[in-house]
Amino acid sequence: MKGSLLRKVFWAIIAAVALYAFIGFVAAPLALKKVALNKIKGLTGKPAAIEQIRINPFALTLTVRGFSIGEASPPILAVKEFHANLEARSLIDRAVLLKEVRVDGLAMTIERREDGSIVVIPVVPAPPASPKTNGGALPPLRVTETTLSEGTITFVDRAVGRQAGGQGGPARTGIAAITLAVKNLSTLPRERGHLALSFQDKQDGFVRIEGPFSLVPIDADMTVMARSLSLLPLQPYLQEKAGLILAGGALSLETTTVVSIDEAGRPTRLEGKGAAELSDLILLNADGKEDLLQVSKINIREIDGRYSPPGLSVGAIALSGLSGRIHRRSDGSLNLPLQPSAGISSEEKAALPAEKRPQKIPAPAGAAMNVGAITLEDGRLRYVDDKVSPSYEATLQDISASLSAPSPATEERSIKLKGLLNGAAPFSLAGLFRPVAEPLSLDANISLANFDLSAMTPYSGTYLGYALDRGKLSLNLRWNLAGRQLDTRNVLVIERFALGKKVESPEAMNIPLELAVALLTDRQGKIDLDVPVTGTLDDPKFSIGYFILKIIGNIIEKAVTAPFRLLASLAGGDSDLGSIPFDPGESIAKPDARKKLDALIEALYNRPMIKLEILGRADASRDGESLRRKMLVEQVKSLKRQRLIDTGKPAPLLERISLDATEYERYVRQLAGPPATPASPPSKPQAAPRAEPSFKEIEAVLLSKILLPDDRMRKLAEERAAVARDYLIQSNKVEKERIFLMDVTTAADSEAKTPEKAGVMFNLR
Repeated sequence: MKGSLLRKVFWAIIAAVALYAFIGFVAAPLALKKVALNKIKGLTGKPAAIEQIRINPFALTLTVRGFSIGEASPPILAVKEFHANLEARSLIDRAVLLKEVRVDGLAMTIERREDGSIVVIPVVPAPPASPKTNGGALPPLRVTETTLSEGTITFVDRAVGRQAGGQGGPARTGIAAITLAVKNLSTLPRERGHLALSFQDKQDGFVRIEGPFSLVPIDADMTVMARSLSLLPLQPYLQEKAGLILAGGALSLETTTVVSIDEAGRPTRLEGKGAAELSDLILLNADGKEDLLQVSKINIREIDGRYSPPGLSVGAIALSGLSGRIHRRSDGSLNLPLQPSAGISSEEKAALPAEKRPQKIPAPAGAAMNVGAITLEDGRLRYVDDKVSPSYEATLQDISASLSAPSPATEERSIKLKGLLNGAAPFSLAGLFRPVAEPLSLDANISLANFDLSAMTPYSGTYLGYALDRGKLSLNLRWNLAGRQLDTRNVLVIERFALGKKVESPEAMNIPLELAVALLTDRQGKIDLDVPVTGTLDDPKFSIGYFILKIIGNIIEKAVTAPFRLLASLAGGDSDLGSIPFDPGESIAKPDARKKLDALIEALYNRPMIKLEILGRADASRDGESLRRKMLVEQVKSLKRQRLIDTGKPAPLLERISLDATEYERYVRQLAGPPATPASPPSKPQAAPRAEPSFKEIEAVLLSKILLPDDRMRKLAEERAAVARDYLIQSNKVEKERIFLMDVTTAADSEAKTPEKAGVMFNLR
């Protein structure tokens, strides 16, 4: 009886094991496959496929082969083989405990939709939020060893307008050769594991992330290493946001990153330290037809970023092999990326809808950013201007530059830049610069030497109407910026300058350029100028180009509108050498007139290209009275000389006859004769005797009766011009061939009575 019971128990166990084996090996895989396929299709709306599901009920393993969702290539999700091994004590510990989870041949597509949402596996319809959640806590899970091999992930972004190369459609990129090894993956509190993840991009760039971590709470201390990671996936975003095409570039970096997030999802620690290198960076303009910037290497050292308090510091940045190109097109536009609102007025900005106005991105509260020294070696910058004809090109090569780390006390940085312009002209900039702290400040010296001006013919022909035959330019600029005010001293030296042929240009300024050049060129064939210019950054017209044009414009304006003041300033004086005055009726230069003539002689001597025109002038009002008085004096002297002759005394020349006041009055009365007495009518009583006229009245009557010869004013003007001419020639510093007497002018009584109308005026040619 007992044996029969044992046999029954034995066969019952065999039957149970067989049933368990049948369910585990046969029934469960079939049922699981059917349920899984239906469930996936119901959730995603996409067809799913599973080649095989294997369950080992005794080893507690699950293997799924040939799993995929979706028919597209690449699919939404595909796995060549999934293998999981459950530990038997999971039921005892009331947790999912797995010895191993292995995924081979993972292929996944992650999509960013037009609305910006991220979709890994689409769910249709989206499951409603459950009111009976436990606050998002993860279920108890521990996996002793998790591995993934031969994985690929494709990223599809439908939210960007265009992809690289300007083609329509969504942006696509991805990573491949994904390998993941995780030791002790656990959702149990404060259990730590170790992660090692590596993958490659489509250009064979390599990334490895490794370090300890925990999931509850999230805490990780990772080392991130990247080698030649391609930047091309950023292309569609850069083109959309900045109007640039990224044609090349790779990133390499080594960092340590610490991340801590509490159970409420708040980051408590986020820090990263390390170094990075960008290599072979190539940027094109928006249409992809022009090179804009190329950089061989950008080394970024001592990177230190943190979340709380927010901040980023960089120890040093070193650039090498930089090559840039700036192109001004025939329509005046530049190949540089510009904001759509750049260049519009404040009124136009105010009229824009709020969402279209340019917005400043505020820095996070308390955020600090510090960048140490910045250096550049082996730089090259090319400028092409098709707005002028013929097209102009210039190249600044062999560029080396440095911007020091800021001074702890003043936050000032020293800046240095050197280069070679057009292969022959050394260029340098050196000074102190405070770009961040308020107020802004700059104190810099800029110099250029041995620059051939003949290369500037496209500009001089377009805007000045002349080609430049030759000339060497050197300049030394001192620019000082304090707050918003910019003060500059600009010393320019041009040697052996010569204008070329005249160029017909509708944009040429109507100025006497040849005269300006003659004014500025000294006896050694040199133009040496010191031009101070001031301005403010708040001026809506302000730009570096506008400031340089203002410097040149100040020089030309002074040469055209006040050439004699310019001559005086070049000689170290501040007076106007354009005219010299004479006393009324005189043609003898006074001491102050001779002083101005001496200054003019020195200016003409140092400016041998200038020719001088002399214009003698006389004024009927200013000079006429004096000339009539001189003629009256001559009449008085003639009367005195006649009295000397009548008495038998010697009669000297008129100019040697002297008169004192008493003699002058006596002879004036004699010239006037006795006053006339009018006859009274007999029918009327005798009038009272009339008082004898005063001397002043007698003199005034005589002066009014004197008539100047018709040519007397003209002769006075000619005498004055001749005096100025002779004084200049007798200095032996001004060649007589450079001096021209112009036809004199005389002013009518009704014209303005100014000293210039009673003297000598000069014109320059």
